[in-house]
Amino acid sequence: MKILHVVPGLLPESGGPSRTIPELCRALAGTGTDVTLFSTRRPGSKLTIDPSNEPYEVVLFPESEGWAGARQIYRAIRGRAREFDLIHLHSVWSAVVTSAAVAARRSDLPYILAPRGMLSAACLRQSNYSLKRAYAWVVDRRTVEGAVRVHFLNADEQRASQNAWFRYPEHFIAPNGIDLNGASPRAGWLRERFPELANRRIMLFMGRLHAIKGLELQLHALEHLVSKYLDLIWVLVGSDDGEWQRLNLLAQAAGLEAHVKWIGPMIGNERFSALLDSDVLVQTSLYECQSTTVNEALAVGVPLVVTDSINYAEVQSSGAGYVVKRDAAELANAIDSILSLADRGNAMRAAGRHFASEQLSSSKIAGVVNAAYAEICCS
Repeated sequence: MKILHVVPGLLPESGGPSRTIPELCRALAGTGTDVTLFSTRRPGSKLTIDPSNEPYEVVLFPESEGWAGARQIYRAIRGRAREFDLIHLHSVWSAVVTSAAVAARRSDLPYILAPRGMLSAACLRQSNYSLKRAYAWVVDRRTVEGAVRVHFLNADEQRASQNAWFRYPEHFIAPNGIDLNGASPRAGWLRERFPELANRRIMLFMGRLHAIKGLELQLHALEHLVSKYLDLIWVLVGSDDGEWQRLNLLAQAAGLEAHVKWIGPMIGNERFSALLDSDVLVQTSLYECQSTTVNEALAVGVPLVVTDSINYAEVQSSGAGYVVKRDAAELANAIDSILSLADRGNAMRAAGRHFASEQLSSSKIAGVVNAAYAEICCS
């Protein structure tokens, strides 16, 4: 099978899809599927992948304002449509994805749409609700309803995406996969890179600094913990999406400046090394459909404390950490129970690695996705 994947961008600040989609393409190529990936690139920007080292074709189109860059992808699909059996589109509310869907329909080329949480009620409410509603009615209703399948990452995303905006096609479920093949995280790297972290316990957040991530809740949990753990520091790894200034002011007002450090985005081995060096990873998003960061933490082996709003009950059922309600005291108590007992944290590390190897193997996920492709192409 010859499959074209389309994703709007591969910048680190784009979040999980900039890592998980290349990982999926890599795994599919490893099974013998002929894969091509179309995306965009801003001149001089740093990507999450090196296109020349990927085992599949990567075509990057210059990113530009408005629809100009999307039109280039539209023309490329129209020109190469006969080369592909199927298109797999990732995301919505994107000129790139909308244009690719139009090109697919006009070329009689079937396509799968993976909204990756963007159609969930929480994400629709988060910003620009009226604009999204108008865009859906005028433009992306056909993007969704014209798909031969919708690819959801788990049953929670499928349930959270049900609304009256669209008549959904059939769907299949395949989570993000994660393998550390080729990665070589190094213990101690984070503290070497940032000497001020030496001899400090690290409570890590990894992701965009955005309102949907619920970071103020983590700051309040930190307030509960610092009197007992004077060496504790909350390290934030990720690009600022409008939250850092507010968080920094809140930390200053609470007298916590010495316990908070933002170090910007990381990719590749740096990211995995930061996870490996952490004492606990905390995720408190208002909504996640399947957190890439949690997957990575499980694979590396990091004790986890997450809120029930991120929809990842397996963190606790697998023994890899705790799932708590969105309450600062509960969050702090769970973190305390990990920091206070090294053996408990070590057991969680081992449990997370076991769960990732058994349930999140990229080759296993590729098999599920290939089965969906075969069903579509042979029907």
